[in-house]
Amino acid sequence: MFGSVAADLVRELKNSKWLLPFNESSLRTIAIETRSIMEMITSTVSQFREKLDQPEVLATVMVFHRSVQRNKRCVLAYLYKRLERMRRMRWEYSSINFAELSNNLSMHERDYLSKYNRLLGEYCESVGLDLTAELQPPKDLYIEVRVLKDCGSILTDSGTVNLKSGTAHFLPRVDVEHLVRQGALEHVI
Repeated sequence: MFGSVAADLVRELKNSKWLLPFNESSLRTIAIETRSIMEMITSTVSQFREKLDQPEVLATVMVFHRSVQRNKRCVLAYLYKRLERMRRMRWEYSSINFAELSNNLSMHERDYLSKYNRLLGEYCESVGLDLTAELQPPKDLYIEVRVLKDCGSILTDSGTVNLKSGTAHFLPRVDVEHLVRQGALEHVI
């Protein structure tokens, strides 16, 4: 059935919480299917040129045309949703670990994300404010955190703190929020 691969592609992305690996093989399959449908439209129109006003011929051409449109919409939705997730991840996690994410991106997506990061960094530097530091206004200036992964030492206003796995600390939110978003620390509520 026409459009099933495209619908599966969108459904797969919708049901995942993380950014799945770029599915180039499905996109190629959809492109081949779309090209073959276009050839069917051309063939039908040339074969029934004198009978184009008949409902059967018009319905056939319309079904093929709608299948092409559906494939295009599904592919565009897939690509847009991936870009949207990359931007959201960039804002939520402050700086994305490119090594982890790189295998899931296409070459063009890696280029896009790299340029997006650079532009965002340049803008934050020009206004003198890290816009990704806190997405919500803080309720408390200090938070209690549990260290999930060794982070080494960080410098706070009150001195150096060594963040070893399994330890808990009461630290300024601004100093550790990026580590909480990255999953290295857990905010204890």
